[in-house]
Amino acid sequence: MIRHVRGQREAERVEADLKRLRDQGVKLNRKTTVAQYAESWLDGKADEDVANQTIVNYRDTLKRYVLPSLGEYRLLAMTLCSGSSWSFTGFTPS
Repeated sequence: MIRHVRGQREAERVEADLKRLRDQGVKLNRKTTVAQYAESWLDGKADEDVANQTIVNYRDTLKRYVLPSLGEYRLLAMTLCSGSSWSFTGFTPS
């Protein structure tokens, strides 16, 4: 998996996130979709010290705003450009 980060702090955060996913048994590969990753991410939040209502709010936000338009895209095909717009590297939804 290739991921570009800015600075040591972001690199450490990304590394910690990836290790947490690995420890949860999440296998990221070229076919992993945004929806699959989001579900794993939410499961990880449940294992952390996060209030149940917060997880409910995260799930609702993902379901309403993110997953309908981005859920089927492959995670590795996405990059965040210029702070707020998404770029897809030639991949179509899986």
